[in-house]
Amino acid sequence: MKPSQLQQQILQQYLGSNLKYRETYAEFYDHILAALEDKPQDGTFEDAARNIINNDFGGMQGMRFIEDKYQYSIFTEMRRKYLNYIIQGLKFPWVGVIGVLAMLVYMMVKQPWFNFGEFLLLMLFIRIIPALLQMAVRFNADHVYGEPRRSIKWGFFRWLNRIPAIVVCAWLLLTPGSFNNSMWLQNINPFVMTALLMLMAIHSFTFYKVYSGDIKTSFKLS
Repeated sequence: MKPSQLQQQILQQYLGSNLKYRETYAEFYDHILAALEDKPQDGTFEDAARNIINNDFGGMQGMRFIEDKYQYSIFTEMRRKYLNYIIQGLKFPWVGVIGVLAMLVYMMVKQPWFNFGEFLLLMLFIRIIPALLQMAVRFNADHVYGEPRRSIKWGFFRWLNRIPAIVVCAWLLLTPGSFNNSMWLQNINPFVMTALLMLMAIHSFTFYKVYSGDIKTSFKLS
């Protein structure tokens, strides 16, 4: 059985309205189309597609369960990739590069003209890079009729993008007097400023490394 163009669109719309991620959508859709070719022409398209979904995946509930398992495996893989990039950055020669950059940042932070306003602007500039990368991928990712626009990786990147805010909040909570002295934020130790800026920069660079494959392929999707 070879589905017509209209039947393919019906299948795309059905899968697209019930599935969350475009990766699993593509896998299920290709599998169903291939399986339909082995079905006899005397049956109806709807019955044939329904039987494939029920027998091969356990119905739509089974497909959603497969999606959840696949999402978990992808998140595990990408967390491992993120940590591996961090570990690689602590090895030679990158640790030397980080050390030199840290010294340059510290010298800048120590300058009389550098105040808390400049510190916040730098933090914001470094912090916004991951958000811009996400926007670039979302804007350029094409989709076919009925396909979910969300990538299975976007949830992980949202989680990854929260790490700097979590680090800063933890630092504020663990620093004595941070909320008791109104002038405290204006007199942050230069070492602390340097450490926060470097941590933010390392995170953003690692974020890009993890995301680089998606950035490149997003411009080639059809």
